[in-house]
Amino acid sequence: MIRSHSEARLLLVGILRDLEAEDYEVHTESLADHLPPFVGEYRPDAIALGKPRNLAIEVTLEGMPGRSASEELRRRFDQDSAWDLRVYYARPRGRAEPVEPVPLESIDASIREVEELSGNGREQLALLRAWATLEALGRRLLPGKFGRAQAPGRLVEVLAFEGNIAPDEADLLRSLADNRNRFIHGSLNMPVDPSELARFAETLKELRGQLPAQ
Repeated sequence: MIRSHSEARLLLVGILRDLEAEDYEVHTESLADHLPPFVGEYRPDAIALGKPRNLAIEVTLEGMPGRSASEELRRRFDQDSAWDLRVYYARPRGRAEPVEPVPLESIDASIREVEELSGNGREQLALLRAWATLEALGRRLLPGKFGRAQAPGRLVEVLAFEGNIAPDEADLLRSLADNRNRFIHGSLNMPVDPSELARFAETLKELRGQLPAQ
């Protein structure tokens, strides 16, 4: 249960706070009363009821075993018009060393590489490169918050909370964060939508535009 881990618990609290600010109705107890029948015995850490879709929220501590939605259950969420599954990864305290910001020219080159990889049909590699670039941009934009290696979920939530990315961009990145995590944890045949990658690349360019040219 994530509530026994302070890092995961704090991440969940922040996620639910932000959802409440967006007028979602959040629940952490009696979840079976609200979840759709197709989830069976699966219980997320929280749910958020609202528009455009209800959310089932799972927070997992990176590198630690724990319950997780099966691939079949993920597909059911993907096919349901009323519900979305969001999986966030919290990083255990003490594992991450400080990370130095990279030069702006390296960020610019990485954004170009994301587009080149995607254009050459190498979407999975483009996705990983895009996430690395997003974290590098975040570290430049908010050095006080991203001084250490970041879990994708926290990276997105902080950028959204600080106003660096718009709500629709945050929604896209949450979905792609789940894809990224599934891929690096062994889902090697996971498809990546080229149109979503193109939107990711545009978000990277927009964030780059928030930094000085030099």
